[in-house]
Amino acid sequence: TQSALAALTSLDNLGGLFDLAREYAAESVTAFELVPNMGLTQVCKVFDLQRPISTIEDFYVLIKVAAAQPVTDMIADFLSAAANAGLISDAIVAGTQDQEDRLWMIRDELSPSGIYQHHDVGLKMDIAVPIDKIADYHDGVSAIASKIVPRAYTYGFGHIGDGNLHMMVMPFDDDYVDEFVSKKPELIAAIDEATFALGGTLSAEHGIGQELRARIGAQKSDLEWEMMRSIKAMFDPDGRMNPGKLFPPS
Repeated sequence: TQSALAALTSLDNLGGLFDLAREYAAESVTAFELVPNMGLTQVCKVFDLQRPISTIEDFYVLIKVAAAQPVTDMIADFLSAAANAGLISDAIVAGTQDQEDRLWMIRDELSPSGIYQHHDVGLKMDIAVPIDKIADYHDGVSAIASKIVPRAYTYGFGHIGDGNLHMMVMPFDDDYVDEFVSKKPELIAAIDEATFALGGTLSAEHGIGQELRARIGAQKSDLEWEMMRSIKAMFDPDGRMNPGKLFPPS
């Protein structure tokens, strides 16, 4: 098992890098994580970590490869091909377990709850879109946030191999919190519309629950929702299975 952190020359190259990783490492790729420079820098600052890579790009990808045989040559060949193709500008490979642990600590601490002051009022999303749409989606959400809440951070990270992106939008400072909160419904509606337009879903990992029920209505047609309700009613006529938490209100 070995991990590498690669500096993307452009977020538009994310899909190409993912395809190349599968070409060179096939089923050996066990993780392919988008890491924004904004989050990487903040994690290193808050946890007093040395920055693992000196090259500055807007985004990095943390890749883990695991196989029954040594994978060092496999990673080296992949990174060399990615650099030659102009997909990455630099990369580092973990050579010790300590280096491996520090790379994954950076990824694990990207959630805003531990690194940003106003995470409690921010918008935290767990979406999924087709892998080839992730760059368009991230840029689209950033543009929406810049228009509606211009004094806010926007960044995304997540499991690109699954099409999963954690998008965060949070106010810069204390003076902007009240205005941000007042514009949050407008922000949510605009981002949800953008998500559905790209064939995405509002919940990639954590389910719909109570919070998202009212927001998922536009994801499917009325006929699709009615079909789903009818199928559930066949198997659960008394509504005992997770009552009131599966579909939007009819």
